[in-house]
Amino acid sequence: GTGVLESSGPMDPSSTPPSPAGDIDGRVVEEILVVDDSPTMAKLLEMGLRAAGFHVRVATNGTDGLAMALERPPDLVLADVMMPGLSGTELCERIKSNERLREIPVMIVSSKAEGEMKVRGLELGADDYVTKPFHPREVMARARSLVRLREAQREVAERNSELEAALDRLNRTQTQLVQSERL
Repeated sequence: GTGVLESSGPMDPSSTPPSPAGDIDGRVVEEILVVDDSPTMAKLLEMGLRAAGFHVRVATNGTDGLAMALERPPDLVLADVMMPGLSGTELCERIKSNERLREIPVMIVSSKAEGEMKVRGLELGADDYVTKPFHPREVMARARSLVRLREAQREVAERNSELEAALDRLNRTQTQLVQSERL
């Protein structure tokens, strides 16, 4: 089955979904993939994240969530821990062991009774863990922080690449100068 729900707004699932990571007033809008088998919880998270300014895609199970992440990597995956088939912790493990996806932050949502699952999720590389009941603003703030952290890490990686390229050019120039001096 297609365990995928994709809607463009909290009240109108029939309208065209926004383009991923699109521009709104010159700023990039991050995309969050919500993976939850509870339609009520998925809709609550989707509405809150949209209100916080994110694009949102929803998958109703871990298998479809993984397929959607592979098809178009999101800026954050927010997954329920207990789902049929691929659980939230298993989804996290698959994301963190995939070369293309491993940098995507994963936030797992669980009930307080799943304490052992929390430890397992963190061991498998989850970047954050939220327990139910939670305040929606807390989830939105944590999501924003994780996305900002990922953006900062990307910028650092880009700067490191630029510095390495500059250092490489400098070393080649130095080698050429030494060789020309010998001549």
